[in-house]
Amino acid sequence: MLAGAKHCWLAWLKSFSGGPDAGNLPAVIVREILDSEVSVELYRKGSGLKARAVFGLPEGLYDPAVSADILEFGQDGRLGRMEAKPQTQQFISGRQGPARVPVAPDFRSEAKVSAEMLPRLSQALDFMRQNPGITSVTVCFVSSRPVVYSAALSAARAAPAEIPPRDRSISLMEPPAKPGRSEPAPVLAMRLYLTVSGPEDIAGLGETYADGVLVEGGAISRQEWSGAFSSFAAEARRKLNAQEMVFEIKDLAQGTLKALAEACNAARFAGAKPAVLIPGIRSPEELAKTTRTIGAALPDALRPSIWARVMYPSNLYFMDSMAADAVALDADSLGRLMLGIEGGSWADMSTQALERAIQPMLDSRKCPVAVLARDMVSMPTFLEFLVRNRADIICIRPEELKTVRHIVASVEKRMVLERGA
Repeated sequence: MLAGAKHCWLAWLKSFSGGPDAGNLPAVIVREILDSEVSVELYRKGSGLKARAVFGLPEGLYDPAVSADILEFGQDGRLGRMEAKPQTQQFISGRQGPARVPVAPDFRSEAKVSAEMLPRLSQALDFMRQNPGITSVTVCFVSSRPVVYSAALSAARAAPAEIPPRDRSISLMEPPAKPGRSEPAPVLAMRLYLTVSGPEDIAGLGETYADGVLVEGGAISRQEWSGAFSSFAAEARRKLNAQEMVFEIKDLAQGTLKALAEACNAARFAGAKPAVLIPGIRSPEELAKTTRTIGAALPDALRPSIWARVMYPSNLYFMDSMAADAVALDADSLGRLMLGIEGGSWADMSTQALERAIQPMLDSRKCPVAVLARDMVSMPTFLEFLVRNRADIICIRPEELKTVRHIVASVEKRMVLERGA
């Protein structure tokens, strides 16, 4: 992605400069972003690479009133030293542009770059090591994901790069706009996945947006799905712009693994990332065995991400040992088992017990956390708890999409206003 920075910038300059020399031209790529969680600037210091990190928009990197954490990286790209400083002020997007507001007291002393973010800086670090003409790279994170990169390039190390006005900046990240899309922009801090049980669940949907799709209930093993993976994946990408497709399996039978391979192949062909939600596990060893079985059955080119289902209270005691790409919290199963409810809704009694149980998991997560629930609309307080504690993904039914999106956006707006109060 970053390798195209110089090419894009030169193409823009050629539109009015008559064709500059591609080898001796400073360039800057700039992209605005709304309410980034953390902004990091990688820059050269002597023979090594350093970084500054702040909460909020990149404007905080250049404001002396904002304290930035300092990170130093070795020649191999590994973090060698980090100096964390309390940050009391940050920049957010206001009506008149970036505005400086206080940082909530609970976050002031936290390190800006978490352990989850560090591996995601490797692409920018490799790019700078391989290209000596890159003087700095800025990375913006939303919900611990890098969503924006900007790079300053200069043929001469001592020559400063001139930053163009914002209204003349270009973006490497902005996808082509799709005509006729009337739905609101996707929620930035939390990803929404649609839970479907068959192709018919998205057939009646209009043009909308969802970050991903979860095919539940072992539906991929049903006869009506045979041969329909390709059309379903293509439709999900076209209608929803789904970036990830998660297929739930109920067992590890040979037929199930064969259907999973077909589904993963269809997802990749449609341009989406495949993942598999495995059955509930009782121990880290069972998780490792299940992962090995799936890995042995599927070729490397089709190997999906592993979502580990958390449905038993005992799972909460070994969360640190779960070697999975994502953790899927089955709120319904976990709530019923914790409260001893065989029938009916566990949410009719209380959601507070479940919130207290999963709070440590959300605070110390080592991988993304997805939350599965059959009726999220009827639990607005639980939904707000998940938003405030930065759950990464919520899986919902198609009929809940508009309501849940509205609730999530309202909670996030209140959080932004609370920060500025």
